[in-house]
Amino acid sequence: LRKFEEQKTTIELSTFELVEFVTTTIAEFKPLIMAKHQNIELGGLKHLEIQSNKVILKSILSNVLSNAIKYSPIGGKISCLIKTNNSQYLIEVHDSGPGFKGSDIEKLYQKFGKLSARPTANETSSGLGLYTVKLLTEKLGGQVKLTSTTNYGSCFTLFFPKQQQIKNIIDY
Repeated sequence: LRKFEEQKTTIELSTFELVEFVTTTIAEFKPLIMAKHQNIELGGLKHLEIQSNKVILKSILSNVLSNAIKYSPIGGKISCLIKTNNSQYLIEVHDSGPGFKGSDIEKLYQKFGKLSARPTANETSSGLGLYTVKLLTEKLGGQVKLTSTTNYGSCFTLFFPKQQQIKNIIDY
């Protein structure tokens, strides 16, 4: 994480199938999802190639999925949608957790930020997950956006550029 906090970091990109990548990442969480009797659905596009860094993207997606599982109730629903627009690829992760209170928004992406919501099955939280998501998403030239309603869940949308125009991450 520390090396990505530095301004310039070399990131190697490759082209890969995003839907397959997301499906595989979700499958790694099946034991946790099953233990909490949750339902997770993958929707949206069925095939999409992306140019990105698999290791970094996996860390981002794993953090967002982990939070959705942690904060959704037992028997809750989680969905992941893969979309595209004219200039970006989008991955949306919706959960059925408590959502975020207004007081949490300012601390949302802070390092070691502790928010008001608590995991629903005594899972641990380091306070680094959303900080990591934002940092790494930006390193890939993307953005993260939260849509949340208290007591009705949250949706984290990850935006990644179609044409890699990554700034300040390649060593010169």
